[in-house]
Amino acid sequence: MSSRARHVPAESLPPAAVDIQGLRAGFISRLIAGGIDYATIAIVTIGAYVGLALLRFLIDPRSYRPPHWTFGTFVVVGLIFMVLYLWGCWATYGRTLGNRVLGLRVVARNGGRVHWFAALIRSIACTIVPIGLVWCAISRENRSLQDIVLRTSVVHDWPRSLADVEILNTSDRRLDLGHAGPTTPDA
Repeated sequence: MSSRARHVPAESLPPAAVDIQGLRAGFISRLIAGGIDYATIAIVTIGAYVGLALLRFLIDPRSYRPPHWTFGTFVVVGLIFMVLYLWGCWATYGRTLGNRVLGLRVVARNGGRVHWFAALIRSIACTIVPIGLVWCAISRENRSLQDIVLRTSVVHDWPRSLADVEILNTSDRRLDLGHAGPTTPDA
């Protein structure tokens, strides 16, 4: 993978971001993005519990009893949601909510989108063994254990601004909102 991949025209980025666009992300930015993702999944898991409780109440309000979820149940449901969330985000857009906030993207070794099967394995590995991220802090290449095994990288990649969006095909109104395809180094 090229050490300097560019997906966004430099003039549409904040000045501080221009120099690191396309470089591998470090431990702190990945840790913060992961924290945002964990918080998102905690909210979704609690929302699932509340939704189930409301559904039970609506079905039979006279004999309503809230669902009994132990802490272990919350953890298992949260882990399942986390795997599905990471898998879906990485296989489609290459970024989760946390990645989006910090301008990060997960890419394959060629700089393109991660294959759906690799995204699934990566999501399981990152959910079950999140401590693998710590390797990123001591790796000269800023790669976690999951990145090394699956040949992926997390790079700084801010999405295009709305001014850079263009209509590709006016008949079906698809928009070019950026890509995770192969990139070229700066000229």
